[in-house]
Amino acid sequence: AIAAWTPITYRIRFQSGGGSNCEDILAKYDQNVTLPVPVKPGYTFAGWKGTAGTHIGTVRNLTDEKDGVVTLVAEWTPMTDTAYTVRCYKQPSADVTDKSRYVLFNLDSGDSVDGEYLQYGTTDETVTVAPQKIEGYVTPPAQSIQIAGDGSSVVNFYYDLEIVPDDPPSFSFYDEQLDEIAKKIAAGLSFSLDVDGVEYEIEQRD
Repeated sequence: AIAAWTPITYRIRFQSGGGSNCEDILAKYDQNVTLPVPVKPGYTFAGWKGTAGTHIGTVRNLTDEKDGVVTLVAEWTPMTDTAYTVRCYKQPSADVTDKSRYVLFNLDSGDSVDGEYLQYGTTDETVTVAPQKIEGYVTPPAQSIQIAGDGSSVVNFYYDLEIVPDDPPSFSFYDEQLDEIAKKIAAGLSFSLDVDGVEYEIEQRD
């Protein structure tokens, strides 16, 4: 008599670790099984980790236990070129203080910078983004963000108009005029003073 053997079956379960869902596979001993390839935004799939190591592609005989369950866990490598968006808004006029009314810088409108651009970094890494210095505007503080794998991370910078104080008025006097003004002040007198065509009343009080 010749012995007849039936291969055992076992189940392979997958834990994708935030990647796309992978259904269980019912496998037979001594038969190849093609493992699924999950997808996770911002990451490169690095294989399925099990008790016997990390597997990619085709496997077989992950267990010799009848009706056993083998759990494989996805391994991921973060991408180093994941994009995030930087937006630069400007205060349209000094009387506008509501940030929601600020507008994007626009090269087409004559601005020196583009109001929206992309930068790149490693997925899930926290980065500090330094704003550009733009003439005529107050530079906002740097911001730290964590880079989302799906590219949804955004940094918003709001630039206030730089307020330039007016130059103080300058007065031009001859030495003899200064002497006369000094004498009147020393005497406690009130007097009129013409400065560049503008009349000032100088009144001294006890």
